[in-house]
Amino acid sequence: LVEGAAKSGVNLIASETFDASYIAQFVENGYTQLTDADMISDSTAEFIIGSYKIKADAEYGENSINKLAFDRLLVEALDYLSEDEDGFVLMAEGAHIDHGGHNNNISYMLEELLAFDNGIHAVLEWAKNRDDTVVIVTADHETGGLWLDKSATADTLFPGVRYQDNYYGWTTDYHTSTDVNLYINGADIDFAKYSFGSKKRIRNYEVFEIMKYLIGAE
Repeated sequence: LVEGAAKSGVNLIASETFDASYIAQFVENGYTQLTDADMISDSTAEFIIGSYKIKADAEYGENSINKLAFDRLLVEALDYLSEDEDGFVLMAEGAHIDHGGHNNNISYMLEELLAFDNGIHAVLEWAKNRDDTVVIVTADHETGGLWLDKSATADTLFPGVRYQDNYYGWTTDYHTSTDVNLYINGADIDFAKYSFGSKKRIRNYEVFEIMKYLIGAE
């Protein structure tokens, strides 16, 4: 992964989970380590690696990865990458939503979903006055087979407020074949020209075809 990233020219790699020895390998391959996420947007380094524990949010559980300011990190990354006149692609993952599903832990999943939602709002706000930016939001799969009773509300699901099992349930602790949604903001796409334009459902690899279309790649 380290050599692959260095050879492919990935400019920014950030996570909460990188240990010192892993980061050292990137540094050996020409990356600059930034120890504070707030340094990213002002950096002139061509390649950046970082592992960030940003300020906790008291609303979230103590064990949630998204006590981190995910939205803050995204804006820092956008400000840094947008300095490139040739444009950029940023991929950001709310990976622990999946962990909540595997653990059949709805409070964990909701915390991660809320943090991811905050991140989406931050990105859309950043991009709203730009005519050269497209935001794509989707998932690679559903996890847990979560079902909700029709009477379920945020108050009945979120921990601490009438948290009761009868409002929801799980069918598995693994991935399912449930369809996931795809949202695209900011694109003027002639979908009719492509296979995904004639269907309400597409295959996951066609998201890549949409991205290629947007950047003008063959």
